[in-house]
Amino acid sequence: MKIESKHNPEIFKAEHIERWNRLWKEKVFRQYIYLVSAICFLIIAIYLIKDTNPTGYIFLSIALFGIYVTINYLTHVKKQRKGYISQLDKMSERHQQFNTPISWELNDEYIHYEDFQMTLRLKWHAFSHYYVKNDSIFIVMIDSNDSPISINKKEVTEQEFTEVIKFVGSKLRTANAKK
Repeated sequence: MKIESKHNPEIFKAEHIERWNRLWKEKVFRQYIYLVSAICFLIIAIYLIKDTNPTGYIFLSIALFGIYVTINYLTHVKKQRKGYISQLDKMSERHQQFNTPISWELNDEYIHYEDFQMTLRLKWHAFSHYYVKNDSIFIVMIDSNDSPISINKKEVTEQEFTEVIKFVGSKLRTANAKK
């Protein structure tokens, strides 16, 4: 099955932001757990210091260090995300300048993706699963947990989108069963 579409900046940006969120969600969630832990240490420290227990200062040091590191990390992630979105805008402009179609070819052996700057061919056993979110199908790689292939419902017809989901579902079940 071969599908072609024109570049859509809104879809392009939305799909890449979904990829970013998917890859960073667990890391950011872990940092919030560290922050809660640091706040618990801070509460223990305040309680111990009020009781004139010198151990409270050790807890205070650990808590302040934990809060500092966590806030620093979360600030860094926020800046990285902002830079990533800025890069997406530049990439999208380049796609529009070249105005060439984006094509996907899905067959029994591989998925082939092509745009103005890249040709990507990946065999089915390189993928672990797929998921559908915000009217896009994301096909996820085994080793990197990244989803380099995505197709949005607005880029194709309703029938093509349904066929893609069915085909990808059958291929990933087959590819993963052979492992």
